[in-house]
This record gives sequence, C-alpha cells and structure tokens, in this order.
Amino acid sequence: MPVMYAVVQTDASFYHHTKWTRVAALMKPSINDHVGSMMRTIDNAVSSSEAEWASVTAGIEFALEQGEDSVAIENDNLQVIHGLIVPGIELRHSYAKYHKQRILRLAEHMEWLGARWIPRDMNHADKLFRTGKLR
Repeated sequence: MPVMYAVVQTDASFYHHTKWTRVAALMKPSINDHVGSMMRTIDNAVSSSEAEWASVTAGIEFALEQGEDSVAIENDNLQVIHGLIVPGIELRHSYAKYHKQRILRLAEHMEWLGARWIPRDMNHADKLFRTGKLR
C-alpha cells in the first residue's frame, strides 16, 4: 500500500420501475483536503446490483480523471466488494464480469488500487443523491 492515496466512496441509486440509475463518488484526494464529488446518470442498468458495480467503475474513472493513481475504493455493497477482492470467484452476471474486467483494465494504469466494504451509514457518497451536494 502506498503512503499517500485517494479514498473514493461510491454509491448507486436505482429506480426499479423506470430503470433510472445514478452513480456517485466522493473523493478525498491524496495530497490535499479538498473533497471532490461526481454524480452521473448511467444507461441500461437492469438491477441495483449492476448499478453498484457501475458506481465502482465510475469512481475509479473519476479518480483517474483527477490525476490520482493510488486509490482506495469504498462501497457498502458486500457482493460487489467480495467479487472484486476474492481471487478466482465465479461471477454469475454478465454485467459483474464486464465491470470487473473494466476495473482491472483501469487498474493497469494505476500504481495501486484497493477496495474495502464499509457500512451503509459510513458511505457519504449516498448524501449526494439526497441533497445533490455535500453537507
């Protein structure tokens, strides 16, 4: 693990009836205290699980766009984090396989990428959906 790294919390919002999906990321950069955030709409998600996978992918992309190459991803979906960190796990859904491969390709351009599960109440990216801003 590098001495300095960005911490990126990600979350997703999925509306079952309309399939409307948003992903959000909240990033504490590696070199200053200025917290950055991002919220995007994602097309064609079929479930809340797919939306969570997409949020992790979008969070890593956001960190790379901000110039970070060492990133700790935090997410409150245990299934997604488990799928990322357990070697040799068989992912059932094609969207999970797609996002894991995409994440691994993004990681090739990074010095370090880690992932950990956090409880939902510690995931501050969720606040972006409720308020559109940080509190």
